Amino acid sequence: MKTPEGREEHSAGRSSASASATETRTEAPNRNPPPAAVLEMIPPDARENRGNWRDMFASLAKHRYFRFLWIGTLGSFTAMQMQQVAKSNLGYELARETSPELAATLLGVVSVSMALPMLLFSMLGGVAADRWPKRNIVITSQALMCMLSLTVAALIFLDLINLWHLVVAGLVQGTAFAFNGPARQSLLPQLTGAQDMTNGIALNNAGMSATRVAGPALAGMLIAVPLVGFGGVFLVVAACYIWALVLLLRIPARYRADDAEDAAGGRWGRNYRSDAETAAGEGIFSGFRYIKASPILLTAMIMGTVPMLFGMPIASLLMPVFARALLGDHYSAGLGLMFTAAGVGALAGSFYVASLGDVKRRALLQLIIGLLWGVSLCAIGLGVQIVSFPFVLVALAVSGFAGSAFGVLNQTLVFDATDPALFGRIMGVYMMSFSLFPLVSLPAGFAADQIGAPLTAAGSGVIVVAFILAVALLNPSFRKLETSTTPRWDLNPDL
Repeated sequence: MKTPEGREEHSAGRSSASASATETRTEAPNRNPPPAAVLEMIPPDARENRGNWRDMFASLAKHRYFRFLWIGTLGSFTAMQMQQVAKSNLGYELARETSPELAATLLGVVSVSMALPMLLFSMLGGVAADRWPKRNIVITSQALMCMLSLTVAALIFLDLINLWHLVVAGLVQGTAFAFNGPARQSLLPQLTGAQDMTNGIALNNAGMSATRVAGPALAGMLIAVPLVGFGGVFLVVAACYIWALVLLLRIPARYRADDAEDAAGGRWGRNYRSDAETAAGEGIFSGFRYIKASPILLTAMIMGTVPMLFGMPIASLLMPVFARALLGDHYSAGLGLMFTAAGVGALAGSFYVASLGDVKRRALLQLIIGLLWGVSLCAIGLGVQIVSFPFVLVALAVSGFAGSAFGVLNQTLVFDATDPALFGRIMGVYMMSFSLFPLVSLPAGFAADQIGAPLTAAGSGVIVVAFILAVALLNPSFRKLETSTTPRWDLNPDL
């Protein structure tokens, strides 16, 4: 029997009352595999590749609670983008008042204040996501960020705001996000189910890319309005968080798209403690032990870290440097166009992956897109060197496309190689890489000062290309990896 969301319901052995109360079920044969099955390599199931543009929004159409999470994500990430712009501008003004000769350094302290707790507590947040309902953790951490925004707004309106307030706010926000990030990321496949996971991750990334375009622009306009200013922006940020909280409260705390009663035929939904989780252990470093025991997962995690560390600073930190080199002192409008080009490219990359359906050679596709990303970074450096603004805009759009698609495919591969019982812990490790970006920006900026921004961009691109080629040549098992709705858990039972 078909449910309203298009999945089959397996009703054998259950009463009609319990069947009607269940929103989503995955049809399963009447068998119950032992927990040890999660340690086996299971041949991929035959499955139709839906890859066409009509299926681009499949996960939104089929999964009601994923829609709530996705729409809420638009609100929460718009809030984060607006808050980042407002905090940076306000922090720079306060730093100039506090110590003009150290304004840039003090602004860096404000930026690092959020990254440090993310680096320290993301693994703890991952453990929490595996132990308690992920939805509750997202709600709690987001409510804390909402109250923080209201507090900063009150300090601004009362004319009591100081630079150290922003540093403390960064520490609190970074701690909240260390719990919010792993829980939110591991909640996503729980709401979409295995079949629509890739599409859901891509659409989630597309939503975040859209906020990168709209959020900073909205914050900049509001700051310029005298009756709004910084305080008003932080109030709007709080309102966006409240919007997301209202939607999150509509998601049942322990809902699963792949229901536990049908775990035999489904991919996830197990309500017992798996052998993989038992082998990895209970501690905060259990995620690292699990990653070490799985060669494919280890490769996917490295793939999601090294290219990002070398590619992301080029698309963020050095953008003003590129704009000034291309357009001279009056580069503000051109800088906005450059950020927009990168954001539109990232949005297109997310939609591209969302349209693919189930690509079995997902790892190979990631390697190809990674090469495109590295080449586009080299093209940015070339465009700045020859002072061609249109060329740089195109290169930025291609870089945004490739970087976004690369990230979505990588996160999907990480989930594919992970036992669902450890999603939170693995996402905790995965989120740690994001906290490294502000730290890596410091040597990237130093390199730009020493050898020039064009050569820095080109050098980053060469490193990305060389790394991707090394993985492709030295790890053929990853290059040839085929993915499907059946998991490939490579955990070593002797861990």
